[in-house]
Amino acid sequence: GLIQPLVVHREGSKYVLICGERRFRAMSTIEDMKMAPCFILEDKTDEELMAIQFSENSAREQLHYIDQADSIHGYKKLTGASERKIQAALGLSKSAVHRCLTIAKLPKAIKEAAKTHNTEKYVLIEWGALERGNVRNEIKKKILEGTITKRLQLKRAINAAGGVVKAGQKS
Repeated sequence: GLIQPLVVHREGSKYVLICGERRFRAMSTIEDMKMAPCFILEDKTDEELMAIQFSENSAREQLHYIDQADSIHGYKKLTGASERKIQAALGLSKSAVHRCLTIAKLPKAIKEAAKTHNTEKYVLIEWGALERGNVRNEIKKKILEGTITKRLQLKRAINAAGGVVKAGQKS
């Protein structure tokens, strides 16, 4: 049987699935299963629905930091919420929200490489803070190749190349 109910939102005469997509797909493969227990939400804003989805996804599994960053960025774009409102809605610290938004704005290729090579998030944050130029481009190549995945490797590469992190950014 279905242990955890699906979560749906009533929108007029229709119901929109908010949480439980995997459960719904699994349930749909069972011929005899015609009904499922559901929590029905009504009169929720898009912001509230996204916060509910984020909480469900975070509780289900430890999201990769890239996926978390992209989710938070999507939430910000959809709702127009400030970092402070995001902190309150999602129960995250100020620094966690800021780091996520910083990572989400990085090039797609860098984020994909980070997932493929299991690159530490601080490598991406500090790479993003490097002055644009040769040092940044050379380090980008190494991140894409997977030869820089740890913060210490990044620091050594920056020092060897004589690069600097922009003022105001942690290194």
